[in-house]
Amino acid sequence: MKKLFKESGVINALLSIAIFFFLFGCEKDDSGPKITDVNGNWSGKTNQNENVTFSVATNSVSVFSIKVITPSFTQETSLWPSDCPVTANSFSLSGGDSPTLYITGKFESNTTSKGTFSLGSTSGTWTATKQ
Repeated sequence: MKKLFKESGVINALLSIAIFFFLFGCEKDDSGPKITDVNGNWSGKTNQNENVTFSVATNSVSVFSIKVITPSFTQETSLWPSDCPVTANSFSLSGGDSPTLYITGKFESNTTSKGTFSLGSTSGTWTATKQ
């Protein structure tokens, strides 16, 4: 009978520890901003101090405009993607004349976003805020 109580005590202690870690050790980190609405018009600047603007409607980028300065030329491009959904607070698109313009973006909050661009051998970053 004493052995049964000793084993039960060990089992109860293990169960208590498991319940504690389940309740308190497995919490999700919710300290970051809640991104709930990125729809609207956005504008900002590239690291080249050139304008970048884009619009998001029904959680999909509907137009993206950017001016990029390369060693050979300056290109101002507006991309009108037919399907560019915002997924996991991010998007990517490409297009334009040769060389192809590549854009990535990530929403850091409901009002701030940032991303990258590349056109030929020129690449850079951009930041934008919701208007």
